[in-house]
Amino acid sequence: MTDDSILSEQRDRFLAFAFASADLLIEVSEEEKIVFALGASRGLTGIDAKSLKGRKWLELFSPYEQVAIQHKMESAKPGGRVGPLIVTLSEAMKGKSAILSGIKMPGKNAYYVAFTLSNAVMDRLAYRLNGPESVEIQDEDGFAETAKEGLLHARAMGYKADITFFDLDLTPEEKERLGEGVLENIRTGLENLLLANSINGRTAGVLGEGRYGVVHDKTVGAQDLLKAAMEIARTSDPQGEGLKIRIKTVESDLHKLNDRELVRSLLYTLGEFRAKGLVLDVVSLNTALEARSSQNIQKIKEFQNIIDRTDFTFRFQPVVDLITMEPAYYEILSRFAKGETQEWIIFAEENGLAPRFDLAVLERTINHINFKAGGERTCFAMNISGQSIQDKDFFGKFMEQLAAHANLHKRLSFEITESAHIVDLGKVKDFLAILRKAGFKVALDDFGAGAASFEYLQTLPVDAVKIDGKYIRKMLSSPRDLAMVKNLARLCSDLGIDVVAEYVEEKKQLELVRGMGVKYGQGFYLGKPEASPQYQTPKD
Repeated sequence: MTDDSILSEQRDRFLAFAFASADLLIEVSEEEKIVFALGASRGLTGIDAKSLKGRKWLELFSPYEQVAIQHKMESAKPGGRVGPLIVTLSEAMKGKSAILSGIKMPGKNAYYVAFTLSNAVMDRLAYRLNGPESVEIQDEDGFAETAKEGLLHARAMGYKADITFFDLDLTPEEKERLGEGVLENIRTGLENLLLANSINGRTAGVLGEGRYGVVHDKTVGAQDLLKAAMEIARTSDPQGEGLKIRIKTVESDLHKLNDRELVRSLLYTLGEFRAKGLVLDVVSLNTALEARSSQNIQKIKEFQNIIDRTDFTFRFQPVVDLITMEPAYYEILSRFAKGETQEWIIFAEENGLAPRFDLAVLERTINHINFKAGGERTCFAMNISGQSIQDKDFFGKFMEQLAAHANLHKRLSFEITESAHIVDLGKVKDFLAILRKAGFKVALDDFGAGAASFEYLQTLPVDAVKIDGKYIRKMLSSPRDLAMVKNLARLCSDLGIDVVAEYVEEKKQLELVRGMGVKYGQGFYLGKPEASPQYQTPKD
């Protein structure tokens, strides 16, 4: 076989390989221009392959994605592949969606890029590769969760990762000069940039007005991200001035922290950024852990004083029977004079104080039922931390208090929260069995929020579950969340377990869950937490 025939055969194999998974192949020069194009050019872009040559390749894409795509390609290692990425073509090409994959050639800055027009099959592929939420930047709560997952994944895979915070530092004058339209373009471009460079395509979030965070591989330079962000602002600004954007990078120290330490230091860092912005005094997650530990000593003493003085109050939120539209019982919610309730509860669990607090809440709950609500037949539910029911000392003291009050089971039930990870399912199972034998009903709170929920349902003897409110909130706009609620309701119905839908905030949600056979509902549409048990039937 001659050299020419060998070369021809290799070329044919190369083209067959490329077009087995792509519609269009282009070669991009160091000057960012198309020097070669082959394939369904007209069908994909509306321009024939010959006319594509000499054009700047980034002009093929939506202007809001150009900087992110360019940065992704330039950041690739020689011989390294980029993508597949879901991209939007420019309006001149009717804004079609496409799948892009590329490779940066060793020894030069040129690269080859392959396109495939998005279709049903490719959409499913992109969905699997990028995840259902990859196209949407996270909110503050979502970022805390995905950042944790991303950092744990990075350590497991041996990656080095950093967290970089961005602040657009917008002045009132700049807001007025740019206008909402331009600002929205800047936000869109920046969000696409951060998502494209995040460690798994999801670990980027909006952390307040003009504030962003991203967990990224250490090979993605923070200064390069800043430069790209500044370019997005400059090109989006009709006057070409752009914005002053500031950043701060926090090293992850993944090799120095165990899983629990990593999560604690991450949450501390995010809290510091929320409170102080870029002046937060955190260099790395390891230093964040040290600062948090020092801060905790005083906070532990403060919370112990709260418990000793029972320095907290109750609020009562109705859980409504969706058939009769009357309250079945009232959930007891603790409120503190200083600080957010959820932060105190999480703090108690993290520092082993949940059992002491739950015992204090139980004592106060019994007093309320016996002396403040004694003339009524109103029923109540009290939360117990998953941490508490695994504590041996807690079990004895808890059951001793219950045994001292006859018929308490007729007016009091318990909800097991999942904010503390349940480790010893056998111990929890025995605890719940004893509670139920004494006549008390037990529910699992925030059901569906974690992968362990279904194992809990299979193992633990419970009377009811409360579907995590995040599914109820989203189900009117999200088919996935609607399907999740339907399936959870059906599963519990088959098992003979009652279902409570949390966060019912409007009539349409109420009608949907009632149509699924959900027996109880709770949320602002049905009643807010009040200083005393009270309820009014919702008015249309």
